Amino acid sequence: IDFSENNNLIFSKENSQGKTTLLRLMMYSLGYKIPNTKSIKFTDCYVEAGITINSVSHRLIRNGDHIEVTTGTTKQEFILHEEQDKLHMFLFGIDNQDVLHNLLG
Repeated sequence: IDFSENNNLIFSKENSQGKTTLLRLMMYSLGYKIPNTKSIKFTDCYVEAGITINSVSHRLIRNGDHIEVTTGTTKQEFILHEEQDKLHMFLFGIDNQDVLHNLLG
């Protein structure tokens, strides 16, 4: 799914169409611990995502507790949950842990 650089609306006229699952998979791909849905155990998922922050493109591949981030020709690996803060510091350019821990708040 390619999203607009501006606003995006994830919408369905009915429930149980996958909106919450999509959002959870997106957060999971960024290294967050996400509650499972009825039919999906996220720790069993292999997820790839591309994200551009401040004109820098990153390719993330998450498999269980491992995330590989490719930025240009550079690859870095992070082991979650020990290195979640390190991953988010790298991606978002924020070194204040209080801010990092409340990005979703």
